[in-house]
Amino acid sequence: MLAAFGLVGSCATIAVVSVSLDKYEDDSRNELLTLSKVIALELSPEEQLRLSRSDKLTYGRLDSFLVRAQRQVGSVRRIFTVRRGSRGAYETALDTSVDTSKALPPSILVPTPGLDRRAKNVFDSGIGDVDEAIVTDRLGPYFTAYAPLVDSSGHVQAILGVDRDAAEITSHIESVRRATVIAIAMVLLLGGVFSLIIVRQLVRSAQSEAWLRGVTSSKRIFRATILELVLAGLALAVLSLGVESQVQIGELRLEESRSLDRSKALDQFHSRIERVLREPKADPGGLALLAQAAGEGGFDWLSKSLSSSAQQRSGWQEPLWRGLIALKRKTEVERITREGLHLDMLAMDERMTSALVLAILLSFGSMILLRSMAKQQQELLIAKHDSQRHQVAYEQVATNLPIGFYTYRDNEVQDANAMWDAMVTRIAGENRMMAVERTVISDDLGRLQGALKQAQDSRESFQLQFRLKTTSTEIRTFETRGSWISKPEEGLDHLLGFFVDVTDLVRVQEELEARNSEIQAKNLMLSHALSALEENLEAMVRGLAKAVEAKDPYTAGHSERVMRYSMLIGKALGFSADQMRTLERGTLIHDVGKIGIPDAVLNKSAHLDSGELEVIKSHPMIGAQMVSGIPVFEDCIPIIQWHHERLDGLGYPDGLSSEQIPDLVRIATVADVFDALTSTRAYRAALEIDEAISILRKDAKTGILDGRIVEVLADIVEREGVFWSPGKDKAA
Repeated sequence: MLAAFGLVGSCATIAVVSVSLDKYEDDSRNELLTLSKVIALELSPEEQLRLSRSDKLTYGRLDSFLVRAQRQVGSVRRIFTVRRGSRGAYETALDTSVDTSKALPPSILVPTPGLDRRAKNVFDSGIGDVDEAIVTDRLGPYFTAYAPLVDSSGHVQAILGVDRDAAEITSHIESVRRATVIAIAMVLLLGGVFSLIIVRQLVRSAQSEAWLRGVTSSKRIFRATILELVLAGLALAVLSLGVESQVQIGELRLEESRSLDRSKALDQFHSRIERVLREPKADPGGLALLAQAAGEGGFDWLSKSLSSSAQQRSGWQEPLWRGLIALKRKTEVERITREGLHLDMLAMDERMTSALVLAILLSFGSMILLRSMAKQQQELLIAKHDSQRHQVAYEQVATNLPIGFYTYRDNEVQDANAMWDAMVTRIAGENRMMAVERTVISDDLGRLQGALKQAQDSRESFQLQFRLKTTSTEIRTFETRGSWISKPEEGLDHLLGFFVDVTDLVRVQEELEARNSEIQAKNLMLSHALSALEENLEAMVRGLAKAVEAKDPYTAGHSERVMRYSMLIGKALGFSADQMRTLERGTLIHDVGKIGIPDAVLNKSAHLDSGELEVIKSHPMIGAQMVSGIPVFEDCIPIIQWHHERLDGLGYPDGLSSEQIPDLVRIATVADVFDALTSTRAYRAALEIDEAISILRKDAKTGILDGRIVEVLADIVEREGVFWSPGKDKAA
């Protein structure tokens, strides 16, 4: 609660002070910028360009004007002008800090190489500017405003700088900050006192609970409490500050409107003078009216000159021309004044709006925060009563639960519930530890006492099973667990444990272990049987391959080599273990159908006629029919039946094409063709390896074989070599 008061009060104070200080500093800067623009109106850019060391008369006149302007305006330390010299360099032309009362300085034009960045921006943009930060030198703090001197063509020929002493500003800021620190301290002090009063009221007794519940359960946010009044007062104070700022903005707008009206009147007066100057002869009546208008507009010297000219009917042009120049300058002053007023209104409106929104949000946020804290306090009071009720309920549960609770300290069982006494068959008046020693099986008593002592010494949790004699003939198994509780501030420093009868659970576990041992023995037998089956299956697969090769001595080892090539390709392509197993079995028996081909056709050395060729082409279907219905060979049937299919659809027996041919079949086909090309057959000799790879690549380009698999095989053969040696293996 103290934090809430401190947060709201401090943030509101800081926000208001920050806005006030920013407004004060901005007003000082805008005032100095306006002053520099007004003084700049009295200086001629052309004279700044013509100003030189020899032109002492002009220099003295301009310097005297700046000195008078500095004296008339308080807190101005220095007025100076800077112009661009030759080759883009900057040079100071006039400077009121230089004493010229006795003689001119040896050099009027002083080079200024380190010109301020803002001054350079004024040269480039033609827009006046003022320092944002206060600068400190040996004479104290100051800040500078810059106004451009623009010629008739719109070019900036020089700039006017005005240095203002900022000692008064910094002193004011420091005093406000000190006052802010004191105000925040007061807010914290009052907030602490007020928070203490409220908290004491909240926790004084149970009588405040009903009042607190009534307040916090209301849908309105503390509208009937003093806390809401304090926060609402803070919000009203901030709102009043906003209203005051809006009144000031209204006054600024009114002054801006008046300045605009004065500018319109000056423009009309300017037009009237121009019409008179266009006439070859002056009308005495018109001059008298102009004299009257000049007097009403504050141009007394022009009024007197025109009245005299109207009487003499001569010399009236010169005062009118001088009047036009004065009107132009006064119109420019009014424009600069309006710009300053407009900037002040924008800055004040923006900052005060932000401050109001922030302060209001903080006020309402603090209301919600304090309401929440009050609810929490109410919940704490309710929780205290609930805790007492739960304590009573806990004692009832601990007494009636079918679990034995106990506390252990100083090698003794200190307290226990009725169920614990019943479990250890404690006799009325008997020491609890003696009851344990009497009923626990002697073989387990030492383990129990050792576990309790170790838990007491190490302050760690423990768990232990032991056997206990519940009657003279019955022995049951119990489990005890305990944790050390150490809370000296609450008077707790003991081992809290409980007894649970786990006899039935232990029996079930023993039965499960016996059954698990039996299952493990059966699993071992099944594993042996499965291994034998796998060995028999492997022997059967290789037996089928040998049976095929026995019919054709020229294909001896062919199935084994095709399998080995295929396995290397499958490994390189990252196939799974199941796919590799199917690939191994399928390639070993891929030609099993040749068992059904007559030897005369199978071993014929001459070219086969069309009928014999059809007989040979039937071996994939024969092989597939032979293994169909055998579960272990179901996945191998595509390799057996389709290993002579082609990607272009011209293969046999089913004329499959493209994506219809599985990847495992494509691998077997490439391996089968490669081994056939590099092996000696009855009708031709074996080809060289490079020649065989070249044929495979040609078939891949023409759409017969899978090019990716062909390249994988080429890499394998280049790295591993082939699985036979030409000239040594007859089958080659």
